[in-house]
Amino acid sequence: MQQHREMLTRDFGRQAGTALTVLEHLYHQPYVSVSRVREWRRQTHASANSLMAD
Repeated sequence: MQQHREMLTRDFGRQAGTALTVLEHLYHQPYVSVSRVREWRRQTHASANSLMAD
């Protein structure tokens, strides 16, 4: 788990905070849609989709 956090912090730049929040949710609900990520982070569809694609 710590290894994933370090990778996200290092590789996601400005989106690191968002990526860490999504990671926390994924530990509890591993299969999600872009719509669910939008709900968690209150982002646009494009932003949530971009995050999931990375």
